Amino acid sequence: MKGMIPMRHSSRDRGKDEFPIYFDSYQHMYNGTWFRMKNGYTVRILNFIDKDNVEIEFLNVEFPYKTTVSLNHIKNSGVRYPFERNRYGGYCGIGPYSSNTSYRWVWENMLARVYTSHHDGENGIKASRKNLSYYDTAIDESWYCFQTFADWYCKYLAQLNPNFQYELDKDILQWNFEQKIYGPSTCCLIPHEINVVLIDSSNSQKDLPIGVELVDEKYFKSTGTTNGKHVYLGLFDSAEKAFETYRNWRISKIRELADYYFSMNAITSEIKIALYAIDISPYGNGRRIINGWIN
Repeated sequence: MKGMIPMRHSSRDRGKDEFPIYFDSYQHMYNGTWFRMKNGYTVRILNFIDKDNVEIEFLNVEFPYKTTVSLNHIKNSGVRYPFERNRYGGYCGIGPYSSNTSYRWVWENMLARVYTSHHDGENGIKASRKNLSYYDTAIDESWYCFQTFADWYCKYLAQLNPNFQYELDKDILQWNFEQKIYGPSTCCLIPHEINVVLIDSSNSQKDLPIGVELVDEKYFKSTGTTNGKHVYLGLFDSAEKAFETYRNWRISKIRELADYYFSMNAITSEIKIALYAIDISPYGNGRRIINGWIN
C-alpha cells in the first residue's frame, strides 16, 4: 500500500501547502521533513529510526508535543494530539487517567455548564435553565486539562468513605463570593444530600425573602425543602418572622448533615467547618431556585 511523503522544504518554503508525493518504500522518509496529516495537524520527523519507531513533533500548536510512533500511524494520520481542545475548551493532556471513567463525565459536565452559560445565544448555543446560573462562574486554567482534574478528583476521593456517592461542589468554600471558580483550592466532593440542601428550592415569590410566601394577603408562610418535599414551618404576621424561622431551620439542617457525614468520613474537617460557617441571607446565598429558575 502506498504511503505519503512530503516534498523536501527549504526554510523559505515552510508553511506552504503542497500536494503529497506517494511512495512505495519507507526509506524515503527524511529527518527534518514535515507534512500535514489527514487530521489537519502538521508534524516534523525528528528521527527516523525504523518503521516502528519514528520520532516526530507537532508544529504550530498551543502546547509543544513530541512523541514516537510507527510509520503506519503517520501514513494513516492516526497520531493524536493530546492537547486538542474540545468544544468547551478542555483537553485530555498526558497522564495515567483513562477517559473512560465516571469522573470524565464530571469534568465534561463542569466545562459544559460554564461554557454554555457564558455563550448562551451564540451560534445556536442554548443554555439550560440550570446552566444559566453559571454566568458568574469561571474555571481554573489548570482544570481545562482532564489529567490535572482527574488527579485532584481521585486523590480527594481516596480520603473519603467509598460507600457514598459524591458530587463536585464549588459553593461551600466560596459561599459569599460574587464570582466563583471551579479549581483545586475552591472545590470539594460532598454527598448528594448536602448538595441538595445547599440549593434551596423553596417556591418563594421574588419580592419576598427566600423560604417565604404570602398567604391570603395577610399571613406569611415559611417553608423549607427536604429530599424534594416541602416542609411546612408555620404562619407568621410578618415576612421577617417567617424568614427567621426558615433561616434557623435551614442552618440547623445544614449542621445536622455536616455532623452526620463527618462522623461517616464522607466530608473532611475543612468542609465541616465551612458548613458550620454558612449563614442564610434573605435573598439567597449560592444558588436559589424560584419557579423553576436558579438565581
